[in-house]
Amino acid sequence: MTFSVIYKQRDNLSQYTPLPLDYKVRRYSWNVIGGPKQAKIEAFGTDVDLWRLVEMVRCPIWIYSTLGDAVWWGYVSDIRLTVRSSASIRNPSVSQRVKVGVSADTFYNRIAIAYTELDAGDASIGERNTTAWVDDDGSQDEYGIRELLWTKDNATATHAAAARDMKLEQVKYPVPVISQTSSRISKATIICNGWWDTLGWQYYANAGTTEVATSTQVETIITNEGEFLTGVDLDVASGINTNEFRDGDATALFEVQQLLEMGTDNNLRMLASVTEHLEVTIKEEATKPVQPYLITSNGDWAEEYGQEIRKETCPVGVWARMKDVMPPSVDSSMLSDPSILFVEENEYIVDQDKLNHVARGAPDPWEFPTTKDG
Repeated sequence: MTFSVIYKQRDNLSQYTPLPLDYKVRRYSWNVIGGPKQAKIEAFGTDVDLWRLVEMVRCPIWIYSTLGDAVWWGYVSDIRLTVRSSASIRNPSVSQRVKVGVSADTFYNRIAIAYTELDAGDASIGERNTTAWVDDDGSQDEYGIRELLWTKDNATATHAAAARDMKLEQVKYPVPVISQTSSRISKATIICNGWWDTLGWQYYANAGTTEVATSTQVETIITNEGEFLTGVDLDVASGINTNEFRDGDATALFEVQQLLEMGTDNNLRMLASVTEHLEVTIKEEATKPVQPYLITSNGDWAEEYGQEIRKETCPVGVWARMKDVMPPSVDSSMLSDPSILFVEENEYIVDQDKLNHVARGAPDPWEFPTTKDG
């Protein structure tokens, strides 16, 4: 399976001038909460062109199949390079390479500090205070707004404000990390995250105390804090009302996912997915169908009536039955139906043309021996 990779500028309007690199899509995943989750791409080419990739952190990216349809989309989160240094490029007889890492997780351009006040003469720690937010407009114009509510103990208002300003100066742009390596091969690894992840870039506060439908609250939070998202298609009414008040200490991502997990009055979760055009669709989880998808023991997938599924579409949010897996001699009468499952997450392994699915509620198999909650 061959894929093409398309970038856009960070403004998501103009296409990035393609670099003459050979891209290899290795894997990508989807989840019922958020849609496109993560992708891993490798790139090969000249050292000069590979170095240019560090400029592409936070750029939008799409992966297209050989049929021309988009199968994954998100933004460039991490760039990991193994490349010649500039001195080595100037002198080809020197083969020394370096490892370079740049991550969108290393920058914050809007910062406030929550602190407990302790002024001169005080014998006990005072109440919590929070400084005003401070912004770096240049970083925000380039990368979007990413907030950090930093915490400090035993500070004065003056000290907290100074610490806030210092922190902003340190982390307003992504920080590259460079180290030595003995590798003899130049290449890049590109890690991409889905746009749902960016709801964690901002905190959410709501001073209202009215009881509001949880589905409406989800729509409100995404509309207010989803800076890269174009809108919300709300296709479900939860039928559950809760207090809309939020103190602003948690991110929009945390608040939305808590509300989605609360589900609806039908005892079903609300699911969310970011579309190719960055609109968020909210719907109710599907009930178990009479004819679920089929997964054979060799890993092939088929629709309910036997039509083979393109594995590269990475289906999630569907019910599937494991076919011809458990022998009929095994007594499963006292278990939940072991052959049918709800596909919570799926990962497509390109080189193997293989799907690795995760069922809803399935524990990590390596955690079976661990005692939980005492």
